[in-house]
Order: sequence, then C-alpha cells, then structure tokens
Amino acid sequence: SIFSTILIINRSHFPGTTLPAMLHFFLFGCIAGATRSKIKQLHETAGVVLIQLFFLCATIIFGIYLVAQNGFKYPYQVIYYAPMTSVMVFLISYPNRVTNILLGNKPLSLIGKWSFSLYLTHEIILQIVEKYLKAGVLTLPFATVIAITGAITLSWLIYELVERPIQGLIKQKLAGQFLK
Repeated sequence: SIFSTILIINRSHFPGTTLPAMLHFFLFGCIAGATRSKIKQLHETAGVVLIQLFFLCATIIFGIYLVAQNGFKYPYQVIYYAPMTSVMVFLISYPNRVTNILLGNKPLSLIGKWSFSLYLTHEIILQIVEKYLKAGVLTLPFATVIAITGAITLSWLIYELVERPIQGLIKQKLAGQFLK
C-alpha cells in the first residue's frame, strides 16, 4: 500500500506505458474488476443504457481533450482519468443490445484479440509517426491515419506470427500433460 502510493506519486518519472507509470490505472482496474465479480448483472433498462453510453462517450471525449492538451501525449499522468476509465469499463462490461452493437462487432472483436500486441507495439508506431510529423513530412490528419493503421497492422502481425503460435504450443503442451 505504501509502496503503491510512492509509485503513484512518482509515476511521471517512469517511461510511458510501464506499470509504475500507469499503476493508478491498474489499481482502479482491479477495483472495477473486483466489483464486477460481485455484481453479476445489471438489468437492461433505458437508464442503465444511457449511463453506459454517457460514460463511454465522456471517457473518449475527455481522453481526446487530455491528449490534445498535453501535446498529443498520453493522458496517463492525469490521475482522475483512471477512475473515470475504470467506471466506464465496469459499466460497459455488462452486455445489452446497445453495447453489443457498439462494441461486439467483428472489427472491435478482432482488435480485442490483438489488444496485448497493440499495447506492446503501438508506442513504436507512434514514435515513428511523431518523428515525421515534427519534421513536417506528415500533416496531423495523415499522421493520425498512419498511426492508427500502422498500430493495428503491426499488432495483427505480432498476434498472428508470435502470440497465436505460442498459445497453440502452450495448449498442446498442457493438453499433453493432462492426457498422460
């Protein structure tokens, strides 16, 4: 607890997406996950759906605002963005017709599969694009398209060439051990 507090206070001294730099997101995510495991379902009412949509939209809009205010860097240093994000994730984790349409579609499901690779590799793409943006080679709209497309493409490649084969090997080894 004391160690976590020290890490959160000094989070700006850690590089970008490392756990100490984002420990507050991790801790609030754990709280949201623990709460979610206790509250098994939310009834699908118009009020619940409106609250889900409000938090989803507010988190995205506020995140874009924070990124724009911070020279297009991550909003992770803004400590109150972590609880807002965790509440949003908690709320949209309850499926209903609206969240299934918005988030349960094929493209977002695929990005969800690739999310670990996306997390690990997006920074590389962002740094390359930022270099060309600062040099004046790219305009902001074009740089944005390249960054999004490049990050998704690289995450897909890493998933297909590294993650999936390793997952298959692990499943084979575990299945082999349990069948002996």
